[in-house]
Amino acid sequence: MKNIFLSFVLLAVASISITACKPKDADIQKSVTETLAGINITQLNVGVNKGIVTVTGQAADENTRTSWVEAVKKLKGVKDVINNLAVAAPVIITADDPLKTAVTELLKAFSTVKGDVAEGVISLSGSIKRNDWKGLMPKLQELKPKKVVSDKLTIE
Repeated sequence: MKNIFLSFVLLAVASISITACKPKDADIQKSVTETLAGINITQLNVGVNKGIVTVTGQAADENTRTSWVEAVKKLKGVKDVINNLAVAAPVIITADDPLKTAVTELLKAFSTVKGDVAEGVISLSGSIKRNDWKGLMPKLQELKPKKVVSDKLTIE
């Protein structure tokens, strides 16, 4: 009976020793966060549950999205990696010449509004009714300018 009890105690101590040597999820999370610190990922969120790492956020490109996985898999205690990173959509800005043409064509319907284009920026002046402005602005944004400046536009 004593031998069975002693065997059970030794087995319990051995189990505790083995599990105590494993890295804790918090330690793994810290290692992952430090590993990803130099990588271009915004809105980074790292979660670890029983050695399974889940990363969410936004990567600059597909290469960044996939390349960090190998580095994280090599970290002590990581069993698996769930990659929930999204790739940022590229920002497209229309070149000035086609933008000028499109703005001129669009503003034909708004005779009291003038528009200039320089370096991707649409600058508006003149006056416009509030309801017309609500319809015009989305159409200007669809042209993909860098930005729309309306500080010289009077909205009535």
